[in-house]
Amino acid sequence: MDEQDINIKSLISPINDETVPFGFENKVLEKIKREVALRESRKETIQNLLIVVLAAALFSGALLLINYYYFNISISFSFNVLDITESIKGVTELFKSKESLIWIGIGANIAILLLCERIISERLNKKVTD
Repeated sequence: MDEQDINIKSLISPINDETVPFGFENKVLEKIKREVALRESRKETIQNLLIVVLAAALFSGALLLINYYYFNISISFSFNVLDITESIKGVTELFKSKESLIWIGIGANIAILLLCERIISERLNKKVTD
């Protein structure tokens, strides 16, 4: 080998073949952070859904108990294939009663308030992140 080959070899030899490309570590860490955030978001969404289902079940149970004990409305449906028209008539009569309309109004107001709260919180979160 001549002197030029020795110089080229000395320049190339410190370069390790096992090194990663420039910015590889940052890209991998960003992907890991995004995946962690995505998993946390999914976990939070599932927890929120479970809480909503539990709250809806408790709220519905409370409304049924209040209707039965306070308003003396007996809610018993018979879904017999032969008596479908009678069952439909019973359900429509239940929803036409004054007490049921009050509860439907309360439920609609709660749904509207929850929707407004969700929209406002999303906009506030968007402003904070921007």
